[in-house]
Amino acid sequence: MGRIVSEQIVHIVLFSADNAQDAEAAARALAGMASLDTVETLTVERNLGLHPPAYDLMLLTTHRDAEQLRRFRDDPGHRSVVETIADLVPRRATVDLAVTDSLASSLHTIKPAGGASHPAAHSEQNGDN
Repeated sequence: MGRIVSEQIVHIVLFSADNAQDAEAAARALAGMASLDTVETLTVERNLGLHPPAYDLMLLTTHRDAEQLRRFRDDPGHRSVVETIADLVPRRATVDLAVTDSLASSLHTIKPAGGASHPAAHSEQNGDN
Protein backbone atom coordinates (compact mmCIF):
# COMPACT_ATOMS: atom_id res chain seq x y z
CA MET A 1 0.00 0.00 0.00
CA GLY A 2 1.33 3.37 -0.99
CA ARG A 3 1.00 6.95 0.08
CA ILE A 4 -2.18 8.71 -1.17
CA VAL A 5 -1.10 11.24 -3.81
CA SER A 6 -4.44 12.49 -5.11
CA GLU A 7 -8.05 12.94 -4.07
CA GLN A 8 -8.96 11.09 -7.27
CA ILE A 9 -10.95 7.88 -6.81
CA VAL A 10 -10.79 4.78 -9.04
CA HIS A 11 -14.09 2.87 -9.02
CA ILE A 12 -13.99 -0.72 -10.32
CA VAL A 13 -17.00 -3.01 -10.72
CA LEU A 14 -16.76 -6.62 -11.93
CA PHE A 15 -19.85 -8.28 -13.41
CA SER A 16 -20.83 -11.88 -14.19
CA ALA A 17 -23.45 -12.76 -16.77
CA ASP A 18 -25.15 -16.06 -17.46
CA ASN A 19 -24.32 -15.92 -21.19
CA ALA A 20 -22.33 -13.94 -23.77
CA GLN A 21 -25.37 -12.08 -25.11
CA ASP A 22 -26.24 -10.72 -21.66
CA ALA A 23 -22.62 -9.71 -21.07
CA GLU A 24 -22.52 -7.85 -24.40
CA ALA A 25 -25.82 -6.06 -23.73
CA ALA A 26 -24.59 -5.02 -20.28
CA ALA A 27 -21.29 -3.79 -21.74
CA ARG A 28 -23.14 -1.57 -24.22
CA ALA A 29 -25.34 -0.12 -21.47
CA LEU A 30 -22.35 0.52 -19.20
CA ALA A 31 -20.38 2.22 -21.99
CA GLY A 32 -23.29 4.62 -22.48
CA MET A 33 -22.48 6.20 -19.12
CA ALA A 34 -19.30 7.79 -20.55
CA SER A 35 -21.28 10.94 -21.32
CA LEU A 36 -22.27 11.51 -17.67
CA ASP A 37 -20.63 14.58 -16.15
CA THR A 38 -20.11 12.67 -12.89
CA VAL A 39 -17.21 10.65 -14.37
CA GLU A 40 -13.78 11.77 -15.51
CA THR A 41 -13.02 8.57 -17.45
CA LEU A 42 -14.97 5.39 -18.09
CA THR A 43 -13.73 2.08 -19.49
CA VAL A 44 -15.64 -1.16 -20.05
CA GLU A 45 -13.65 -4.28 -20.92
CA ARG A 46 -14.52 -7.95 -21.47
CA ASN A 47 -12.56 -10.57 -19.56
CA LEU A 48 -10.19 -12.65 -21.69
CA GLY A 49 -11.29 -15.75 -19.76
CA LEU A 50 -7.76 -17.00 -19.13
CA HIS A 51 -8.49 -18.06 -15.52
CA PRO A 52 -12.04 -19.41 -15.14
CA PRO A 53 -14.19 -19.15 -13.21
CA ALA A 54 -14.04 -15.38 -13.39
CA TYR A 55 -16.11 -12.27 -13.90
CA ASP A 56 -17.15 -11.41 -17.48
CA LEU A 57 -16.93 -7.60 -17.52
CA MET A 58 -15.06 -4.81 -15.81
CA LEU A 59 -16.23 -1.22 -15.46
CA LEU A 60 -13.51 1.22 -14.41
CA THR A 61 -14.35 4.85 -13.76
CA THR A 62 -12.27 7.65 -12.34
CA HIS A 63 -13.63 10.52 -10.30
CA ARG A 64 -12.05 13.79 -9.16
CA ASP A 65 -12.88 12.99 -5.55
CA ALA A 66 -15.22 10.99 -3.31
CA GLU A 67 -17.97 13.60 -3.72
CA GLN A 68 -18.00 13.16 -7.51
CA LEU A 69 -18.19 9.37 -7.02
CA ARG A 70 -21.17 9.88 -4.68
CA ARG A 71 -22.85 12.05 -7.32
CA PHE A 72 -22.16 9.34 -9.93
CA ARG A 73 -23.77 6.72 -7.68
CA ASP A 74 -26.88 8.92 -7.32
CA ASP A 75 -26.94 10.17 -10.94
CA PRO A 76 -30.27 9.26 -12.65
CA GLY A 77 -28.33 8.10 -15.73
CA HIS A 78 -26.28 5.72 -13.60
CA ARG A 79 -29.35 4.51 -11.66
CA SER A 80 -31.11 3.78 -14.96
CA VAL A 81 -28.20 1.65 -16.21
CA VAL A 82 -28.02 -0.21 -12.89
CA GLU A 83 -31.72 -1.10 -13.23
CA THR A 84 -31.33 -2.03 -16.91
CA ILE A 85 -28.46 -4.46 -16.34
CA ALA A 86 -29.58 -5.97 -13.02
CA ASP A 87 -31.00 -9.10 -14.67
CA LEU A 88 -28.24 -9.27 -17.32
CA VAL A 89 -25.36 -9.39 -14.84
CA PRO A 90 -26.77 -10.72 -11.57
CA ARG A 91 -23.39 -11.01 -9.82
CA ARG A 92 -21.01 -8.13 -9.17
CA ALA A 93 -18.12 -7.03 -6.99
CA THR A 94 -17.05 -3.43 -6.37
CA VAL A 95 -13.88 -1.77 -5.13
CA ASP A 96 -13.12 1.94 -4.74
CA LEU A 97 -9.47 2.96 -4.54
CA ALA A 98 -7.70 6.15 -3.57
CA VAL A 99 -4.91 7.02 -5.98
CA THR A 100 -1.70 6.12 -4.18
CA ASP A 101 1.85 6.55 -5.44
CA SER A 102 2.10 2.79 -6.09
CA LEU A 103 -1.22 2.66 -8.00
CA ALA A 104 -0.28 5.71 -10.08
CA SER A 105 3.10 4.15 -10.84
CA SER A 106 1.49 0.86 -11.91
CA LEU A 107 -0.97 2.61 -14.22
CA HIS A 108 1.81 4.63 -15.84
CA THR A 109 3.70 1.47 -16.76
CA ILE A 110 0.85 0.04 -18.87
CA LYS A 111 2.11 -0.20 -22.43
CA PRO A 112 -0.31 -0.32 -25.36
CA ALA A 113 0.44 -2.53 -28.35
CA GLY A 114 2.67 0.20 -29.85
CA GLY A 115 5.01 -0.14 -26.87
CA ALA A 116 5.00 3.47 -25.61
CA SER A 117 4.15 3.93 -21.95
CA HIS A 118 0.72 5.53 -21.65
CA PRO A 119 -1.21 6.31 -18.46
CA ALA A 120 -4.65 4.72 -18.35
CA ALA A 121 -4.01 3.15 -21.72
CA HIS A 122 -7.62 2.21 -22.50
CA SER A 123 -9.61 5.00 -20.85
CA GLU A 124 -12.16 7.05 -22.76
CA GLN A 125 -12.08 10.68 -21.71
CA ASN A 126 -15.41 12.32 -20.91
CA GLY A 127 -15.97 14.80 -23.73
CA ASP A 128 -17.04 17.58 -21.34
CA ASN A 129 -13.61 17.94 -19.69
